[in-house]
Amino acid sequence: RTLVQIESYLNEPNDSSLGQILNDFWSAWQDLAGNPEASNTREALVQQTHLLTNAFHQAHSQLTQLKQSIDVDIKSRLQQINNIGMEIADLNKQIAYAELGSNQANDLRDRRNMLIDQLSQYVDVRTREDSVGRVNVYIGSMGFVDGADYIPLEGRMVGTGNSAQTEVVWDKTDIQIGFFNGEMKALFEMRDEVIPDRIDDLNTLSRTIAEQINSQHSTGYALDGVTTGLNFFDPFLTDADQIELNFEVENDPNLIAVSQSGAPGDGSNALAIADILKVNRIMNNGTATIEEFYSSMVGTIGIQVKEANNQTENYGLLIEQIENSRQSVQGVSLDEEMANLVKFQHAYEAAARVITFMDNALGVVVSGMGVTR
Repeated sequence: RTLVQIESYLNEPNDSSLGQILNDFWSAWQDLAGNPEASNTREALVQQTHLLTNAFHQAHSQLTQLKQSIDVDIKSRLQQINNIGMEIADLNKQIAYAELGSNQANDLRDRRNMLIDQLSQYVDVRTREDSVGRVNVYIGSMGFVDGADYIPLEGRMVGTGNSAQTEVVWDKTDIQIGFFNGEMKALFEMRDEVIPDRIDDLNTLSRTIAEQINSQHSTGYALDGVTTGLNFFDPFLTDADQIELNFEVENDPNLIAVSQSGAPGDGSNALAIADILKVNRIMNNGTATIEEFYSSMVGTIGIQVKEANNQTENYGLLIEQIENSRQSVQGVSLDEEMANLVKFQHAYEAAARVITFMDNALGVVVSGMGVTR
């Protein structure tokens, strides 16, 4: 589900996607190179730059909010896990009391087994039943439920601002809990690995675009043929959540350095910048263009979605097989119950015939004994 959300944020292929906006940004530089003195092409480039920076801001914001939403999910699952642990501990106490004699507290045991099944959806668990019927539950190598007691898991906030997130420790300790299976593992993997990797990709893309264009732009000349050395993007705001057009250029599009010579009609610097966006291999240590890097980024997410769907299907079938095997051992088999029902019905009919025969025989005896000769 989370991977599908990430895929939807990139919105590929679509006219409003980041990939299309990058293409339109490149086209704006091409147009300006062809008509470097026209005010409308300069204004169009400024507007297209705003669309690009806003697209970076939006993508970064969506991923950050998704990361924070997953952190809320972690805290919610944590509360559910603690509630299950508390209820298992209480059931342990009830079962131990109910089975002091030779009785089996089957209803309580069924309820406890159901809770353990629910817990195993969240975390990897191991169980061990003691001599009085209580089940001890372990998360990893640590005891979560011990007889009638349980040790809560605590969610502790670390970091500040957008980087603040929950880490899980054993109550009143600094011992952090590692999750190796279940929903908790998936949530932590999404929050700490998958989403940060995508945010890093966005930051790498925005930084490279800003730094490379600034480097080329600062060598060119503005429309007056004199002014040079200006950055196109703000050099101090280059990450995806911050990237902005240089306010000097925004206030005066004539400062866009289209020329490399300062001569009228020279659009060679704009062409060089267009090459940065479309042709030059400046990503992945000089092995990919910006377009190829972005396509690879989108493709990686698509592959992850496909793999997740395949794993969901495969594990769903595996779970179904395991559940069927378990039910065949501890559950009720309808075929077996039907066979028993037929067997008992035939036994009843046979017993009924015996009783009818005995009743008839007794009637003959009684009636015969009452006849005198």
